[in-house]
Amino acid sequence: MRRVKGDEFPSADRFRRLPQWANLCHLTRMILRPDQVIAGRPAKDIRKFLREILHLQVSCGYAQHILSCPKEEAKQVMNALEKEGYLSRSGRHEGHDLYETTLKGNQLAGANLRPISRMTAEKTLQAFMQRVRTVNADPDYLERITGVIVFGSFLSASKELGDVDVGIQLERKPMGDELFMQLAEARRRMAQERGRRFRNLTEWVTWPSREIWLFLKSRTRQLSIHDFRELQRLPPFRCKILFGESRALVKSLPNAQFVV
Repeated sequence: MRRVKGDEFPSADRFRRLPQWANLCHLTRMILRPDQVIAGRPAKDIRKFLREILHLQVSCGYAQHILSCPKEEAKQVMNALEKEGYLSRSGRHEGHDLYETTLKGNQLAGANLRPISRMTAEKTLQAFMQRVRTVNADPDYLERITGVIVFGSFLSASKELGDVDVGIQLERKPMGDELFMQLAEARRRMAQERGRRFRNLTEWVTWPSREIWLFLKSRTRQLSIHDFRELQRLPPFRCKILFGESRALVKSLPNAQFVV
């Protein structure tokens, strides 16, 4: 099946239809109030913290370093964020609980202090898709993007939006494990030569993926990028394909209602 690009989409009857529209999850825009407090701290500080740990698994000790606070206070913040649904426990390492951001946490990380216009959102999406094409055209990256969707408030009729929510699917390029490890180490060395400092083992191990995420984000505050694995845990939701093979994306996101 050919890839879908730009505004070209296969006919609607080729997409999986979810039986109950009434139960679809409509993700609303997230806009912070200047005086808003989350987990006992100013919301904008929590937003900054969540941006620091996006796509990482971190312990309370790492949070203590980022938040610049005593260890007990860091534990309280992490527990509060977990209770409010911004973080979830993802495992343990050397006797310490590890946490990662949930979809709600990622939305908070991308939240704005004021709404953005539809025009700004469309320009943001166009620039993001250009970066997607750049990644896939670059032979030096070790992974490629195989699917892109947009969802959330962008699909509403509103002229003012909170942010632009997109989902991506990354796949490792075909190669053996030994070659991948050699090339990954070369990418890490090159990043360090350019001034990149890996703050922990997770950042070091995940660099082949993380460098792509950072490029796609390009410090665009109104852009919120989500991995398909996050989206698979959502209740049924609406989305639109921007890039990828429709059948493969339908299979990857069985909980999605695809619109054209």
